[in-house]
Amino acid sequence: MLQTPYEVNGQQIAPTVNTVDWFNQRASDAAKGIAFEPLLTFAPTGQARGDRPYRPMPKNNIAPRFAVAYAVNTRTSVRAGFGMYYDHFGEGITSSFSQFGAFGLSFSVTNPAGFYTVDNSPRYTSSTAIPPLSPSLAQPSTISYPYTPPNDFAITWGVDSKIKAVGKGFIFETAYVGRFGRDLLQQRDLAEPVDLVDPKSGRDYFTAGTAFEGSR
Repeated sequence: MLQTPYEVNGQQIAPTVNTVDWFNQRASDAAKGIAFEPLLTFAPTGQARGDRPYRPMPKNNIAPRFAVAYAVNTRTSVRAGFGMYYDHFGEGITSSFSQFGAFGLSFSVTNPAGFYTVDNSPRYTSSTAIPPLSPSLAQPSTISYPYTPPNDFAITWGVDSKIKAVGKGFIFETAYVGRFGRDLLQQRDLAEPVDLVDPKSGRDYFTAGTAFEGSR
């Protein structure tokens, strides 16, 4: 079993909804012409609080090993073996979420991507004064949970609450070790643009955009 990492002092938060279901709902609603864009709200969680972890701990990762060896003579031996292996992950993912997605636990003055342009960006007037930012970027002096961060669709980080170790694949060894990766981890944009469908015309956003680009 692979233990789910957690913050031992309870300084840990997570979305109050399942982000996998949130992501899938956006795609399914877009196919119906519905814009599903609810804000994400965060609240304390984790094993140190007796609450849910970032993701469930797998309890069926049984990894048997079997091997035989035969000495043909004093100079040559033949070996064969079989085993089931699981990818071990967790610390790196949790560290990234702790550093970049700890809404309400850490603060930084950073504007979302595309919020400012070359025309409206604040200008530095001296080396000792920070130019004022938009009031919409202001952070509260105190936090109460559940907490909904401003500018929810900024570029941020999260953890897949349904991620699990995969036990498929083989290792074949002769004079070298050959590995075949299957179902490898990937980083996804949770709030990526969806292919919104217009119910009246039946045309989707990507098709219309492609046609528009081709007409230029």
